[in-house]
Amino acid sequence: MNLVRTMLPLAMLIVAAFHVLPARAQDDSAKQPAQTEAEKAQAEATRMMEAWVKALVEFCKDTRLTEADLKKWIQLAPSFNAIGEEEEEEEDAFEKCYKDGKFLYEYILKDEDYGKWAREHGVDPTQWLKKHLRITMFLMREQGLKHIEMAQAQVPEQLKQIENMKSQLDAKTYEHMKSSFEASLAALEQTKKLYTSIPKPGEAEAKLLKKHEAKLLELLEDDEDDEDEDFDEFDDEEEMEGEEDDD
Repeated sequence: MNLVRTMLPLAMLIVAAFHVLPARAQDDSAKQPAQTEAEKAQAEATRMMEAWVKALVEFCKDTRLTEADLKKWIQLAPSFNAIGEEEEEEEDAFEKCYKDGKFLYEYILKDEDYGKWAREHGVDPTQWLKKHLRITMFLMREQGLKHIEMAQAQVPEQLKQIENMKSQLDAKTYEHMKSSFEASLAALEQTKKLYTSIPKPGEAEAKLLKKHEAKLLELLEDDEDDEDEDFDEFDDEEEMEGEEDDD
């Protein structure tokens, strides 16, 4: 149940698409359909993020974090995130929560593996999940906004790259690149609004999160590294398919 590591890469897909768009643009118009698919993926990721934020805020609104909660989370997060890793299902727990454009975290409370894990570790299933998600959303808000700030700082350079390529491209390809970049900028801004819409922690919670920030981020980054391996494999498959198409 890698809810910590799943949502951040999902949102970062939008940021990543923004970063690589000019670099992947080709002067061959046959490459344009792949960019169209990337734009569709951006739109779907944005819709999923909107649903996720709405459900997350609602699910965690009656929960507050204590020192004991954070220490318990640091202790148990690795084993919690390992739930279901050995199973070969088409959908993981996170994906099953997203149905018909809505997130239903109650699904996790009905999951047999999660129930077993909660009993073994002596935690209340509902309260653990709420606190886990509350920690997650605060980490995501902070880290997500930092990523977006870095991406937006590169806008001038990205625009310069596109303009430098203009003389090498036909008018249709150039306009396609430019419109795709503008769409990525819009998606980036939308993602920023979504992160900003996540509530900030209260004063007491903020102090606790700051106190344990290093360890919390270490756990988050460890899970991100695992997820990055999955994305790297996906990228390798895409490149292989692209080479086959070129042949």
